[in-house]
Amino acid sequence: MSAEVVQSRDRIGPTSLTSFKVYCGLAVAAIAAVAFVLNDWRWGTVADTSWLITVAERMAAGDRLYVDVIELNPPFSIWLYTAPERAASALGTSPEVAVRLYTIVLCLLGASLAGWLLAAGKVLPGRAAACTAIAIFATAVLVSGNGFSERDQIGALLGLPILILAAWRSVSAPTNAPRFVHWLAAGTGAGVMAMVRPYYAAVVVAAACLLAAKRRDIRVFLLPEFILSGVVTLFYLGLSKVMYPAYFDTLLPLLSDIYIPYRLPLDILLTTFVPWLLLPVFYFTGRRYIDRPEVPDFLMLGAVVAWLPYFLQGKGWAYHSYPAVLFASAALIIGVALLAERRGIAQASSRVPIVLVAILLAHIRFVPTEKPADELVAAGMQVGGRPTVGMLGGSIEIGHPLARMIGGQWIEPYCSDWLATYAIRRQRMFAAAGNQAEVRRFAAVESEYLADKKARLLREPPRILIVDTNDRLVADMLGRFGFQELLDRYDRIAADGGIALYRAKAVPVTPAGKPVAGPD
Repeated sequence: MSAEVVQSRDRIGPTSLTSFKVYCGLAVAAIAAVAFVLNDWRWGTVADTSWLITVAERMAAGDRLYVDVIELNPPFSIWLYTAPERAASALGTSPEVAVRLYTIVLCLLGASLAGWLLAAGKVLPGRAAACTAIAIFATAVLVSGNGFSERDQIGALLGLPILILAAWRSVSAPTNAPRFVHWLAAGTGAGVMAMVRPYYAAVVVAAACLLAAKRRDIRVFLLPEFILSGVVTLFYLGLSKVMYPAYFDTLLPLLSDIYIPYRLPLDILLTTFVPWLLLPVFYFTGRRYIDRPEVPDFLMLGAVVAWLPYFLQGKGWAYHSYPAVLFASAALIIGVALLAERRGIAQASSRVPIVLVAILLAHIRFVPTEKPADELVAAGMQVGGRPTVGMLGGSIEIGHPLARMIGGQWIEPYCSDWLATYAIRRQRMFAAAGNQAEVRRFAAVESEYLADKKARLLREPPRILIVDTNDRLVADMLGRFGFQELLDRYDRIAADGGIALYRAKAVPVTPAGKPVAGPD
């Protein structure tokens, strides 16, 4: 499409421009409202986010990160949620509500920056770019499901601009070069994406490599947005080392020994990869109809590279694949917008249902919910007050967000008994390899962790105990490691789907208010 036609489409009078802005504002408000209600009703606050809110609260109360409260990830994972948690505390509202709004705002920011760069780079006319940004925003907040509010979602949305800017630079004339504000926004967003999970720096590197290949100039690696993203990431790592040496000196070696090496079998990971393949298949079948496919190409490359962290981490969790799903979905959305510019809205509209189906199927792993059963929440609420809460089980979703939903105070230093769980998995790996020395070493890690936990809970038993009765670890804890002594001090008050809720038995007291001596 000629520049004259594009310009003529943007020559709209004050009334139509004002109307368009109003319609856009109403659309964004409607999407945000539906997203707020839908995510609360269907998925609630996901386990990871609920735990990180708890960590932020514990730190605000004086607990030391990586000493009193142990989070597996570097500090940016907690910093990301500290602002809404502190705002909620100041305003006297729920941190969960604040984080939900915060996530929606950040998703809108990322999508808006993407639309802004599409218009500034003259990839799309202003109105088409705005509509495209709204479509990306809707995709991010309406179908992200159990990935909503995850760090990976926020990082992916803020990482979109660097891919669009790289595509812009691959075709821009000197008269349409990006300005300071463009590379500042893109470079900062890319730095945030890398801070969320350092693996995602590979997406930025891949974009720079493709740009260097297209321009046949290796100096593109020195472009300010790439330099800025690297500086932001390196500064963050240095600051983290200074502020939290315990993470690098103690926790990271432990994770490298126990947690990081464990991966699901490759065939399982590849099976979860299959629904995503619809996105590139549908994109490349329609790519030949697009005049300037550079932006979708860069986004699809980013999607492919974003799968590498998913396979490198190997845990199989859906949210680890979110950036790949988002980048590929955005490539299809922008591809339809570009098709509409060349072939007209009617022809582009015929592909919208296909694209919509591909995007929905690619998001299928985000549909399941781990929201606690109403029976468990109701039983926990009946305990009253702000009961202390502990847990027996290796899965984070057993205790979170249930502990917060019943108004409890999480007393455990960890989000779950993951350390024992992964020590057991490592034992199995080395047993299969015939390495008995390593089996014994990880058995000692398991025993030491569980002995410390048992002593701590017997010394200061929580008022509520959440137990994963389906976890083989828990069976070992009750049998081999003597946790039945602890459980005997509790009454079971609710159970659902393998999760049982226990309340500490009432302890008789003397008239003076002291506990009556007697057997446990």
